[in-house]
Amino acid sequence: VQTCALPISRNYEDLLDIRWKGKMSWSALTSSSSAPGFVGIVLMHMGEAKGMDYLRKLAAQNITPVNFSARQALDQVIAGEHAIVLQAFHHQAVISAGQGAPIDWIPFEPAMAVLSTIAVTSNAPKPAAARLFVDFLMSDEGQKLLRDSDYIPVDPAVPARDPALKPETRGFKAIYVTPEKLVDELPKWAAIFKELFR
Repeated sequence: VQTCALPISRNYEDLLDIRWKGKMSWSALTSSSSAPGFVGIVLMHMGEAKGMDYLRKLAAQNITPVNFSARQALDQVIAGEHAIVLQAFHHQAVISAGQGAPIDWIPFEPAMAVLSTIAVTSNAPKPAAARLFVDFLMSDEGQKLLRDSDYIPVDPAVPARDPALKPETRGFKAIYVTPEKLVDELPKWAAIFKELFR
């Protein structure tokens, strides 16, 4: 999901427009919500050959890599330092816009949807308390608390406060990426990012 302060369509090709040259940024960290995640969604959507061709063209757009989180890159867009941040979590734009920030988000199609997980580590100092916390987060009350903070609840019975955050209610396409896929593919995507964009 892309976040920007200027109007743009849902088409990846639009990012190749000369008017965006030097006006985009993204996190350079190795994460799904960063440049390597963008590389991954492009390759999954377009295939290896077409995706690499597109990424080579995109590299000519001089996207500014920032060595901090996508949330901080979003804050730079809000501050007017860049026009567009690529591959940021859309709910963060919703939270900021709700606080009056001049920001909006645009779902590129397909958008990357990451399945987040929660677990209790084997050496947790208080494993019983940790399990209770997990149970609370997955409960109806916990899911509503997440929703009311503009996060996306995992329970289908608890709708997002902003229904547009979910592909099925806003009507945009998404590729769901499992944690296993990220573990397997993220190092490759990061290497491509470094080769083409650094």
